[in-house]
Amino acid sequence: MHISCHLPRAPGHRGRDFVVGLTVLGVSCFVATPAIASTVKESERAPVIRMVVGDAYVDAGGHTWESETGFRGGRTAFFTDDIVGTERDELYQRERYDVDGYNIPVPVAGTYRTTLNLAELWFSAPGKRVFDVLAEGAVKDSDIDIFARAGGMYSPVKIMFDTMVSDGELSLTFLDRVDHAKVDSIKVRLVELVPTAARPAPRQAGRYVVRCGEFAVEVDAEFDEDVLRRLITVVTSC
Repeated sequence: MHISCHLPRAPGHRGRDFVVGLTVLGVSCFVATPAIASTVKESERAPVIRMVVGDAYVDAGGHTWESETGFRGGRTAFFTDDIVGTERDELYQRERYDVDGYNIPVPVAGTYRTTLNLAELWFSAPGKRVFDVLAEGAVKDSDIDIFARAGGMYSPVKIMFDTMVSDGELSLTFLDRVDHAKVDSIKVRLVELVPTAARPAPRQAGRYVVRCGEFAVEVDAEFDEDVLRRLITVVTSC
């Protein structure tokens, strides 16, 4: 008796497949299922979110910084002062100050690296503006004094931190210590996906065919953990 199982690829699937081997009554049955790309490669392909206060901006590297969205409160100010040590002055010359935070949609669950681009354009001494930054409710950086960290006015500072996001939205919160928190531009990049075991099993429509000699049993279903059990049942019964 010849027993074989065949699972066609889902429509439009172009990725690599891996093979799950089953042995039933001494006969091997192989089911091809879509592979999940490695964490690093998938992260590298993930889009980067770039936002800037004011109108959209294309930097010298050809990257588009979209006009900010998702902000909670705040007022805007625009400056023309040269920013020291960068050719991307427009990332630091516009600011949203007195801002409570941002809600930034993200495409998949995972760890995201946030970069806040800041420059002090108003105060000419340290200690005049101090604030904390929280992400998903956890403090990521505290007592941020832009002037002190940059060593003066018109000098860029990058505040960077990683945050696990599982609900589809990165929540940033700013807590004022002295005067008001501010943001010039924000970059958010996926650096690590949620481990495969923690993600729901992939589901995809397809026709599952189990053949026993001249007979065939076809099962229309979505691929999940139960489909393999059903295939085993069909094979053993036939």
